[in-house]
Parts: sequence; structure tokens; C-alpha cells
Amino acid sequence: MQEDLFDWLRSGALLRGRAVWEPQRVGGGRPDISVVFVNQVVVNELKREQKDSSHEAMEETYSGQAGSYDATTYPFGLVTVLDVSAEPPSTPRLDGCVWVHRREDESGTRWLVFVRVPGRLSAPSVQTKRAQRS
Repeated sequence: MQEDLFDWLRSGALLRGRAVWEPQRVGGGRPDISVVFVNQVVVNELKREQKDSSHEAMEETYSGQAGSYDATTYPFGLVTVLDVSAEPPSTPRLDGCVWVHRREDESGTRWLVFVRVPGRLSAPSVQTKRAQRS
């Protein structure tokens, strides 16, 4: 997923900005992908979830690390999670896969946009057969 997202960003998905693969020394760590604009760096931390992909569980598990990368810059970041925890009964709606999380810590308020990418989707024909049996 990291390589695909990086290739997509570099292929012209951004009108402005430059994608950077695993930049070093960002907030004491190394995020997966950063997008550098003239006056802004947006960090994207990528993860794979195998157990609990609820919003609350992913926020609890990943917001600490993802929020630490923007400690010295603009308080905004992205967390992209490949969800391989379970096959959903149907294709999830976009509004259930993208949300904003507000994180408070000693440095202030951080805003993280979570993007859950469903990784165990059935073919549409399998979903149709499953729905017909119900």
C-alpha cells in the first residue's frame, strides 16, 4: 500500500507538493510518506490492522505515533490503515472509512485524518450472491 500510494502521489495526483519516501528525523521519528509543499509538510503514517478496525481502536493505537510527527510543524497529519482484520459483508461506504480525530497532548491540539482502506473485499458477484441468500 505504501508503494502504491507513493507512486500515485508522484504521478501527478498533487497539483503542488513533492512526495518524500520515509523522511528522516521528523518529530523524533521516520514517517512513511511526507508531502512537502512550499510552507507545509503533511505526514502520512501507514499501518496495517489485523485485529480491531473500529474508529476508537485505531485512534487509540495509532494517533500517538502519528501525532508526534507534526509536533514542530502544522498540527495536521494523515493515518492510512490497510484493514485486513475481517472481510466486510459489503463494500464499506466512504464516509465510514474517512474521519477526523482530534488529539490533545502537552504540545496542544493535533488533527489527524484517518483513512481506512478495506483490504479483504469480496468480488461484487460474491457480495450479490451473499445478499440474495439473506
